[in-house]
Amino acid sequence: MRKRIFPSHELFIIDFNSSIYMENFLISSVASILFIRIFLGITGYPHLGGESLHIAHMLWGGLLMMIAITLTLTFLNKEAKRTSSVVGGIGFGIFIDELGKFITHDNNYFFQPTFALLYVIFLLLIFGFKKITDSIQKDEKEYAMNALEILKEAIYYDLNCKEKQHILEYLEKSDENNQIIQKLKILTQKLNTVPEAKLGKLARLKQVIRSYYLKTIKNINFVRFLIVVFIVGSGTNIITGVTNIFGQNPLSFWDWGLYISLFISGIFILIGLKDLATNRVNAYINFKRAVMVSILLTQFFTFYHQQLAALIPLATSFTVFLGIQALLEEEHLTQ
Repeated sequence: MRKRIFPSHELFIIDFNSSIYMENFLISSVASILFIRIFLGITGYPHLGGESLHIAHMLWGGLLMMIAITLTLTFLNKEAKRTSSVVGGIGFGIFIDELGKFITHDNNYFFQPTFALLYVIFLLLIFGFKKITDSIQKDEKEYAMNALEILKEAIYYDLNCKEKQHILEYLEKSDENNQIIQKLKILTQKLNTVPEAKLGKLARLKQVIRSYYLKTIKNINFVRFLIVVFIVGSGTNIITGVTNIFGQNPLSFWDWGLYISLFISGIFILIGLKDLATNRVNAYINFKRAVMVSILLTQFFTFYHQQLAALIPLATSFTVFLGIQALLEEEHLTQ
């Protein structure tokens, strides 16, 4: 029996680019759901298949997911993975968009809680993936295999300075007593590099948008303005909730969930306002807790009531969360 190079070999080895692929998957999924809902609304919900048949778009989603799996299983290079992450994301979005049909007796595509349930599904995907990547302890074999992945790409394309640097860094963290690792270090150091290829138009646009976005959310005045907007909006919603609770109309489960989550968020806001003059870090932490309650609870019930319109407060909540996170990091650096 052949001796394994890594005796502690496990079943799965993490790809250091997995976060990029998962980001592509999630963005593509959400974008495809929004596109389908808007397109169907504009075109009047057309049917494919004539009078006797109805070809649900869930089937097209399944086809795209099959194509993504085929790409992953057939090809070795990174571009195949990147493409499959986008195609698979689009396919999953098209597939899961018909959730309402398959959890109701009457196959109701317009089942009102669908968007709230979709929101929960994507939150679970985000937190689940983060939990997986955070809980995996990167060891020698992970670094060695990821170094080999970059070398593999260099054979097919070219090797630039940044890639060479990453390979050497990963090999340094690999098993230094392994003969293959030792030879790879020597080989990599001797390899010539080429200038980095110029970014395409789409990549440059993405880079510019990301740069402006990060610069904006780290602007203290902008974040403080958003916090004020968030506090005023939450206060207005709480007042509306109190008015409705003491009104004559009976409240549904979704109404109670929305108002209770608003009250919890409001409590954290009040605690944050109390601490703002004396302890900014505690104030920001409580504002962050208020936003987390909004993202994890309030937005769930908001999607039930407002459907697509709930994307605006959700985007605001995420931006406030990232901005407060930047403020907290700044406060810790200055202490």
